[in-house]
Amino acid sequence: MPFGKLTQCLFLALIPLSSSFKYYLKDSVQGSIISLSEQYMYGTNEGPLFFKNGESSIEIDFEWEQPNLPQGNYSVGVMFYRDSKYELEAPTTNVCRLPAPIIPQGYTNVQAHIVPLVENSDGHYKGQIQQKYIVQTGGIIYTVIQPCGSNANSLAYFDGSIIFRNPYGYLPGSDYGYMPFEAVRGFAYLSLATFFAYVLFKYKSTAIKLHYASLFVILVAATESFSWFHAYTRLNKSGDPFCCPYPKSIVFAMATEVVLKTLVRLLLLIVCLGYGIVRPDLEKKEKLSILLLTTAFFITGILQLTSQAKLSKTIKDEATIEALNMFALPAFLADIIFLTWIYSALMNMMELLKANDESYKLEMYNKLARCISIFVVSFTFLLVVVLAVQAQSYNWLWQWIWLLDVAFEVLNFALLATVCIIWRPTRSSDRLSYSKQLATSEEQADAGQNQSNDMNPGGVELVQELAGGVYRESGPANHRGNSTFTIDDRDDESGEEAESYSFNQNKPSLNPFNRTKNASSKVSDQVLGEHGTRGDFV
Repeated sequence: MPFGKLTQCLFLALIPLSSSFKYYLKDSVQGSIISLSEQYMYGTNEGPLFFKNGESSIEIDFEWEQPNLPQGNYSVGVMFYRDSKYELEAPTTNVCRLPAPIIPQGYTNVQAHIVPLVENSDGHYKGQIQQKYIVQTGGIIYTVIQPCGSNANSLAYFDGSIIFRNPYGYLPGSDYGYMPFEAVRGFAYLSLATFFAYVLFKYKSTAIKLHYASLFVILVAATESFSWFHAYTRLNKSGDPFCCPYPKSIVFAMATEVVLKTLVRLLLLIVCLGYGIVRPDLEKKEKLSILLLTTAFFITGILQLTSQAKLSKTIKDEATIEALNMFALPAFLADIIFLTWIYSALMNMMELLKANDESYKLEMYNKLARCISIFVVSFTFLLVVVLAVQAQSYNWLWQWIWLLDVAFEVLNFALLATVCIIWRPTRSSDRLSYSKQLATSEEQADAGQNQSNDMNPGGVELVQELAGGVYRESGPANHRGNSTFTIDDRDDESGEEAESYSFNQNKPSLNPFNRTKNASSKVSDQVLGEHGTRGDFV
């Protein structure tokens, strides 16, 4: 899962925009006000759920040094305050003004200190800035450091640390929600895996490879969720910065995210191509195309992650890292191709099933299509909300701003759960792809009988080569000894009454892709016309 909108530390006119919870700085500044912020922090004893009590504070420990100054009295001003809004520009304040600093409108909970500088043996003026600020009220908290007097425009060196701590640990206030959410998401996937494994065990005699693949994807999703939970927990405890460079726990979580994205897209694609439901196997060229696209998507994703991790070792701005990542575009293009193929396969499969009166299988794909439509609409709505919040046209409570990110993960879970529930194992799973649904009305029955008599007068042998092998029918059209089975509400394990669907197991499964033409039979083209049209999604 993406990390969300990271807490930003503004070091104006000195270093690029960075993010962290507890960090160490060693640099120089000349004639600038240093402004540092983690944006939102909880107040003392005003923590989030499960961590209401506890101290919230900012601790600064800097060694300040200014060389080449004439003899005199020099000092550095330090001020902590709470602002009503996030400022991207230097604060219009004068920390050094005595007896009290200039406090602009909107600044509250102000605490200011003047630290004197002492001349050492080599003629440099030094001072130790050691201050602790207790955050009484939650909000956007700033720390400002300003050289005072005639030394304001002189070169200064500093070396030290600044630590932002909330009642629960070092995670920024607006990011706390990610930690419990990832734990809940992980257990949700485990619950889904438990349910699916139970159904799989119950119908293990009729289970197909698609069911085992689905269970594997669910377990990978649970692993990805818990890897992010571990990463957030580790950062909250240690205070190590998220960037830059990225900690190993974050890199591992990102890697599992790439694996999960690849597997989910692969699962959706083979389902939309009809594997296991409409036909028992895919064609060789389809398998090759899927293998090439899946490999390309996975490799570009890993290369994008690797490049991002390497750049984070030398570049301290995450936005710049993403902009300079040369593998971002190839990964995006591979994703577009994947999603386009999934959509095309789903639409073509639904059209084919409708044309062949396969109402039961069509309803399965209709449910998937509805789920994807809801996903797209919800995704678009959330994207608009995120853009509105970022543009500050809509005020979202900062304590819940993490919900904008995790909502996308909720949609991903819902989509995967829908696929796994619709395509869960049943008592007839292994026969469905080899079977043709029988007519559910007299009109369909009459049409099917007339078409069958026209295509097979006198009971000649029909041969059709499918992706799953060669199927043969012989004997008179109305005396073929066909094996039938029925799917009803008992197969679907629902409490509501449902329509029963009968299937002829000896009927060949639909194959909407290229079929091998049997040159020895003039009737084979008519069989193909009955069960679908030639076409290809690749």
